[in-house]
Amino acid sequence: MKNKISVILPTYNEAENIRIIIEIISKELDKKNYEIIVVDDNSPDGTSELVAKLKNIYPNLELITRKSDRGLVNSINDGIYHATGNICIWMDADLSMSPKMINVIIEKIDTGADLVIGSRYIEGGGIKGSDQRGHNTPVYTLWKNLVTSEDSLISTIISKIGNKIIKLILQIDLHDYSSGYFGARKDILNKLGVEGGIVDYCISLPYRACMKGYKIVEIPMLLDTRKFGKSKTSNNFYEILKIALYCYTKTIRLKLTIKDERKK
Repeated sequence: MKNKISVILPTYNEAENIRIIIEIISKELDKKNYEIIVVDDNSPDGTSELVAKLKNIYPNLELITRKSDRGLVNSINDGIYHATGNICIWMDADLSMSPKMINVIIEKIDTGADLVIGSRYIEGGGIKGSDQRGHNTPVYTLWKNLVTSEDSLISTIISKIGNKIIKLILQIDLHDYSSGYFGARKDILNKLGVEGGIVDYCISLPYRACMKGYKIVEIPMLLDTRKFGKSKTSNNFYEILKIALYCYTKTIRLKLTIKDERKK
């Protein structure tokens, strides 16, 4: 069966970015069988209205506007439920995650991967604020890029340290547990489900997939800073720490409760 690709874009106040990312994705998937599903949480900035107009230009574009039970994970699940493709890919719509990775994800799934994750913490990847040097980007350059884009330096630092701690607890060969850039066969997502909150679902999904024996592949992701709009990541140290502590608790719970079903 020839693949159909469903690219899911959960959005909230992304009117300044949405046209650009739809255009780039459409060019990347030109001549492929695909759809782009924007799942908007009824953004007050008019994201849904803009996407509705763009449907006249992009025939493969679909819009879901959610007015209740909103939130990132619910939006992702709505997108998966309505997807008509056999491969589902989702990413942030703020242009921090490159749509050019979509074809790499498709290639990895075509060659046997069940779940593909964009990773900042493998060779070729880089955290937000990095330039093309990735891990070798000087600290001053990281700081300057983050301050210029009004992204959270604290969140970036805690994420890097936190991922090392989570890897140590779970003891599986993955490096990025807060990626947010995923691709998988829809039938596997239907079996596993996407569950949790805005960050901890990124821990739960790959760990549960691994324990089921599914093949997980990480590909390098060089995370960019936001170009337009306001970052939704808190700069408040205590809020970030609260999220981090919750993620550590969730990680320990997963380790203690999820049965290892891999064939030895």
